[in-house]
This record gives sequence, structure tokens and C-alpha cells, in this order.
Amino acid sequence: MKKRSKKITSAINRREMSERMKLDEGRKRLPPFPLLFLSRCKKQKNGEALKK
Repeated sequence: MKKRSKKITSAINRREMSERMKLDEGRKRLPPFPLLFLSRCKKQKNGEALKK
């Protein structure tokens, strides 16, 4: 019984850890607002240059 419960708890911990890791990855993927804004401006400028 002890071994089984240990396995279950470790599995739960792993699941929680993986979820936390995913959240952290998501935060890293989303740049802070100023960077996002700058990238948008650059894209708009590039688009205008392409149109010309």
C-alpha cells in the first residue's frame, strides 16, 4: 500500500509540475507589453515599405 500511494503522489506531483512548467513557458513566450508594441510598430513599418 505504501509503495502504491507513493507512486500516486509522485504522479500527481509530476502532473502539477508539468502544468506549472507549461504556465512558465507561456509567460516566457508572451513578451512584456512594450516589446510587443515595438514589434507591432516594426511590422507596420515593414508593411508600409513593402506596399511602396
